[in-house]
Amino acid sequence: MKKPILAAIAGVVVVSAAALWFWFGRAPEPEPPEPPPLPVDTTPAPPPIAHPLPAVSEPLPTLAESDPVFGAALGKLVGASAFKQFVRPENLIRHIVVTVDNLAKPKLAVDERPVQPTRGSFQVSGDDSQATLSPNNAARYAPALAALRKLDNEQLVALYLQYYPCSRAPIRIWATRTPILTTV
Repeated sequence: MKKPILAAIAGVVVVSAAALWFWFGRAPEPEPPEPPPLPVDTTPAPPPIAHPLPAVSEPLPTLAESDPVFGAALGKLVGASAFKQFVRPENLIRHIVVTVDNLAKPKLAVDERPVQPTRGSFQVSGDDSQATLSPNNAARYAPALAALRKLDNEQLVALYLQYYPCSRAPIRIWATRTPILTTV
């Protein structure tokens, strides 16, 4: 009778020891590591806009509908006869955008200029080996320069700023129909 009791006590001790080892004897599960800190954005904030555009007081026409309205406003500034003589009224804002965009490039889209070609032919003095610009070229440009000198710069800038949002519309240029003139 003693043997079964001792065996039962030994069994309880073994089972208890195994239970205690199972619950307390194992190493605790490690804590998940702290996530790495988020990178700090070190880029400086953009500077404030030095010359913000004025608020639009009335809705502007779409780019496709802007030629008559913008052309009339520009015609008031330069004068009707000068506008008719020097400005190409079709696709006017598009042509201004393309011309300004081409200023930084080595090529000029000749067919996309907002002005009419200067009348007369380009003149040179001298022969093929010593060709120079002829002083007579100045006479070709005199009417256009006179019209430009009459412009009020403040009014011209105000008109530009008023219609600037129209120039931000997507403008498609078909390079296959635009002759390019190199301005080396």
